[in-house]
Amino acid sequence: KAVTETMAFYRSPLGKKVGAGELAALGLTRADHARLLAHLKHEPLAEARLGLIDRIDHGVGATERRIEIIAASLAAGQGTRMPARGDRRPTPTARERSARAPADADRVREFVRAAQAHAYRGLTDGELSQYADFIETPAGRWFFGTARAAVLDSVVTALEPGGPPAAAGR
Repeated sequence: KAVTETMAFYRSPLGKKVGAGELAALGLTRADHARLLAHLKHEPLAEARLGLIDRIDHGVGATERRIEIIAASLAAGQGTRMPARGDRRPTPTARERSARAPADADRVREFVRAAQAHAYRGLTDGELSQYADFIETPAGRWFFGTARAAVLDSVVTALEPGGPPAAAGR
């Protein structure tokens, strides 16, 4: 049922708009993000829009997923324990680092907000609210929970000793 409901959402006109915006945001460079962050500092989002973006971020776990990926990368670079397969939580060492570095988490949150503001710039507040409503359904929670776990598993696997080699040319 969750798969059917998720497919129905993403096949709807709103789902297609959301998907197109998110795909476009995947191509943002570091320089693009810097420009977006500077723009948002000079022209902040309206409180209502920021609240919707934060609601979406919380629902899809974008900021938390990015922090988990950074923690896994740092752990691999320092040769410390990686999360066990199936363990969706950061390692205790990563959690300790995160607790000591709230400013870093705030920077990640700002980075994600800028990307989401860009991705959803073509959506009205009403459409963003509808998207957030979908995310909060059982189907939305299933989809984004599954996606988050898959991304983290992929990163952990890629960073394991003897894991897949980095893509050529990257």
